[in-house]
Amino acid sequence: MHQLESPQETLPLLHSLQQLGEEFQAHAKVSVRFRTFGEEYPLPKQAKMAFFRCLQESLTNAVRHGQSKEITVSLQFEQRHIRLEVQDNGIGTEKWQDGFGLNTMKERAMNLQGQVSVYTKHGEGTLVTCTLPRQVELSDEVIRLLIVDDQPFIRESLRTILEGHKDLQVVGLAEDGEQAIELCEQCQPQLVLMDLDLPHMDGISASKKIKQTWPHIRILILTTFQDTEQAQKFCEAEQTVTY
Repeated sequence: MHQLESPQETLPLLHSLQQLGEEFQAHAKVSVRFRTFGEEYPLPKQAKMAFFRCLQESLTNAVRHGQSKEITVSLQFEQRHIRLEVQDNGIGTEKWQDGFGLNTMKERAMNLQGQVSVYTKHGEGTLVTCTLPRQVELSDEVIRLLIVDDQPFIRESLRTILEGHKDLQVVGLAEDGEQAIELCEQCQPQLVLMDLDLPHMDGISASKKIKQTWPHIRILILTTFQDTEQAQKFCEAEQTVTY
């Protein structure tokens, strides 16, 4: 159900969040104060809905469980990230447990390569932070693609196949992890097709470095090795990245 569309998706992010705060303030009889930093830029509807649901759940929890009377909402637009912080003056708790609502918030953020964190302490209220990398709608534009593989034949074959699609543009070919990082800086791809078994720097290390430096770049792993341990290592490396 949480994937269903909402009218808020058609509104600018700041406007939809402020509207939600005003409605909540009127019904719950609490003070909701907004602060914004940076200049707002367009976001995909999935990102806007993730922030909207995060604020909705945070406001509800602040009153229902935290018994808050004052809530401060901060929205910060940075060059690479957008961060939403919801701070309340409620009772807080020493033993926080994630419920269905918070798990849903975390799932939404994770699907967009972001994260949700909660800090709470008894007598000090609760702070919920949702951070997402800056993303661009790709509906009508060509996707810039970088292919990384140590085999020249595979690289060229993939380029021939993928360039046959009008919505894909191969902007670079890399033969190892180090070259992949260099081309990410030079070509600014939106998507990287990454092999895992690479010389000089393997695909896991290169992917981690790319995500740390350019969180908005998506990475798809392409490998012929049927090795579950390799896949697990990659997933673990992805979880260590700070988005």
